[in-house]
Formats: sequence, structure tokens, C-alpha cells
Amino acid sequence: MCFVVRIGSIPSLNLAWNRWSIGLLLFCAIGCEDQTIREIRVPRDKSGLDAPQFQPGNRQLERLLIAMIARPESTYFLRIQSPTIQAVDIVRPEFDQLVQSLTYENGGIQWKLPAGWSEREGGAEFRMATLTSPSGIEVLVSQLSAGQDVLANVNRWQGQLGLPVLTEQELKIERVKVGDQEVIIYDARRAAQGGASGAPLGDTAPSTSSVPPGAGPARESTEIPFRFPELPAEWTKLPPTMALARWERQGDSGRMKLEVFKFPSDASFMEMVSIWGERVNANPPTEDAFTAAIKTSTIAGQSADFVSWPVPSTDPASVAPEKSLQIARVKIAEHAWYIKLEGDHKAVTEFATTFQEFLANITPAE
Repeated sequence: MCFVVRIGSIPSLNLAWNRWSIGLLLFCAIGCEDQTIREIRVPRDKSGLDAPQFQPGNRQLERLLIAMIARPESTYFLRIQSPTIQAVDIVRPEFDQLVQSLTYENGGIQWKLPAGWSEREGGAEFRMATLTSPSGIEVLVSQLSAGQDVLANVNRWQGQLGLPVLTEQELKIERVKVGDQEVIIYDARRAAQGGASGAPLGDTAPSTSSVPPGAGPARESTEIPFRFPELPAEWTKLPPTMALARWERQGDSGRMKLEVFKFPSDASFMEMVSIWGERVNANPPTEDAFTAAIKTSTIAGQSADFVSWPVPSTDPASVAPEKSLQIARVKIAEHAWYIKLEGDHKAVTEFATTFQEFLANITPAE
């Protein structure tokens, strides 16, 4: 791949420029005998510029390519997340080569880098390593607890791309064998049409159904063991996805969404916060920081845990994050229920007191 450097005439000079700038322009003008725009193609390795990085924070994700490996000790993920569909095509053969190189020794996972790739430490609590291709595309290698549910993870990834929730029969995955180990491959692209592409938090577009704004359902689903209090009128109810109940608000302070999830009760609260924290570009919690951040609460007469992430700073000089989370978790029988507020930090902070009132007024379903 090459960069293009365009050199052409300068039609006018801004007199406010400094002498160095004017001198440089005069030098260029003396050295050019004509006014023709010329192209000089410079190989990337000679340009002195870094390879382009494909990070989810740059703009809306358009494609995810993920390998999921379930082992007795852990579940491992190799993930590419790209703001362009075509960028993944560049490295798909090498990604497949990487997957085929996987081996498992001493209770861990190993791999062989394709030619020209580099590797560095993960830099996050559950990220083991970051593998970088010559084109700048990164493969993030993560390790989570064993027994991860395939459908739940696929639907979480579907949500990041604004795609619909799938059933077991609709799973869009590929199962490949690497030796005796099964590897699940998920490769999905954001829908080309529809409002999903404009949803910065990774959701589908707001529902156009006749549900009035602020309508707090008595009960969103027969699965949910709660009755929720009515939200203020500026909130709009959305159809359920992987979240069994969903609301959204767009106000002067920013956008927020409120969601209710059900997961197995033995799922790690810290892992869930770390996973959701990636969506708001928050650093993953350490054991000590997470323990210190948890507060006790009560939901529908049951003891609950509550955490704000990232942890609000008490230093008035600190820079506030752009986005943040507030999450309550309550365990009932074999399930853990998560009630998550996510969105622009200013909006979440201003709504914090009302959110606590919302949680306090949740009652058991009849």
C-alpha cells in the first residue's frame, strides 16, 4: 500500500503566516516551473507514518470477526472489530491461519503469528495479548471463565452491530476443527440498510411502534420476575432484544439507555462490568478496585449489588469520561438479573438519583 503526496501551486499567501512558512513556500515556488499537480507514490515502510489502526472508538463498528474456543479451564476469544467491512477481508486468510495454529498446553492457549505480524501485551484485565497485522488490523486475544454460552455471546455481538437477536436455530456461526478442538467462528457485518447504522451505542433504531414515550410496562416479559415503576415521559420503550426490557432517552445532556438482562447466577459480576465497560471505553476493573466500588442495594425485596463504572472521581480537576455505566445485579434462584444504565456520562450522572429511585421502586411480579 502506498501514500500519495500531492504537490501543487499555492494560489495565495496568508500574511499572518510566520517567516518560516513563507520561506518554505517561496522555496517550493522556485523549485516548480509549472503549475501541474504531481503524484509521488511512497511505499508505506518508507513514509515514516504508522500503519492505520482500526479501533472501535474511531467510528461505528461495521464488522466483527471472532473465534471462540471453549476449554475446560477458560473460554478464549480472538476478536477483530473494524469500522470498515473491507478491512477484515485483508487479513481473513491470516486470521484463519492464526486459528489453525492454536495449541493448548499447561492449561493455556498458544498461537503462531503469521509472517510480518507483531504481538504485545493485552493491556486489559481479561485481554491476554494484542496481535497486529502489517496493515494495522488488530486481533484481541481475551480469556474469560469456562462455560460461556455461545448464543448469549453471539447475541451480544449482534447487538454491537445493530443486528437482530437470534435463536438457537438461527445461529450465524461456523464450527471448525483444529486438531481435536472445536472453534466457533462468528463473522457478521452491520446491516447496510435501516436505522441501525446511526445508533452510536450499538443498538437498533428506536421502535416506531405505538408504545407511548415513558410508558413503563407493568411487566415486559413473562420471564422477568419484576414490575418496573413508570419512567419519566421523555423515555421511550424499545422492543426487547437480548435485553428483555429496554428504554432509551435522548436529552440535552446526551443519550442513555436502560436495559434488563438475565444471565446464569454464577456469571462473574466483574467480568460483566469489564465486557460492558469496553463499550464505553472504560478500563477493566481490577479485583481490589471492583470490590471497593460495589455498593449494596435492594431490588424487589432482594439484596442486590450496585456499581458505577468507571468509578466517579472525587478530584474536581480530573477529566470526566465521555460515557459511563451504572449497573445493579440481583440473584434470584439460578439466575442473576442485571439492570444497566449506559450512556453519555453527563446524562447518566444527572439521572443517577432518579435511577436509584427507579431501582428502589421495583416490585416482585405477581
